[in-house]
Amino acid sequence: MGEQADTESVSTGATVLEELIAGLDPLASWTAGEDTPHEFAVAATWEGWAIAVMVLLGLALMSRAAWMMWRTRTRFKGWPELARFADGKGNREQAEAELRMLEFVAGLRHPETRKVSAAWNKLTPSEQLVAWGTMHDKTVQDLADELACTPSHVYNLRTSIRKKWQLETEESFAQSIRARHHELLTKVRD
Repeated sequence: MGEQADTESVSTGATVLEELIAGLDPLASWTAGEDTPHEFAVAATWEGWAIAVMVLLGLALMSRAAWMMWRTRTRFKGWPELARFADGKGNREQAEAELRMLEFVAGLRHPETRKVSAAWNKLTPSEQLVAWGTMHDKTVQDLADELACTPSHVYNLRTSIRKKWQLETEESFAQSIRARHHELLTKVRD
């Protein structure tokens, strides 16, 4: 008798548990004749298309970035020392030699570039530094520190630049350098 009561209470408890689960579970209470519960409604079709468009856009952007990296690498293949120097690893003299060759190649294609380069190439590297520094408002002492020389040597370089570029001595050096550089650039644009 005791066994029968235990079995009966277990089956009653199981039925109560099943009813409780059925009450919590919307699928358990759903019958096929009714409308589909909102939890199981079919997603809008535009969402699938939106995801596909976003995936394609991402692939297109990644492809573009890869193409730009490849293009940059192929352009620098002809100038490996310049690329290494730009990364801070290369030899300065070899990079300068490649830069002069690059200027020459650019000058073959664009004669106006050759004219500007020719004017600057008349100057020695020290004179170029003095001319460029003067255009950017560096003092004689700053230039002397950069060149590791005396201020009188910088004045000698300025005199040499005046002779090579045929600059007037009455005008200030900074003004005459800026005017000459502007003149070179306007000749290129015309």
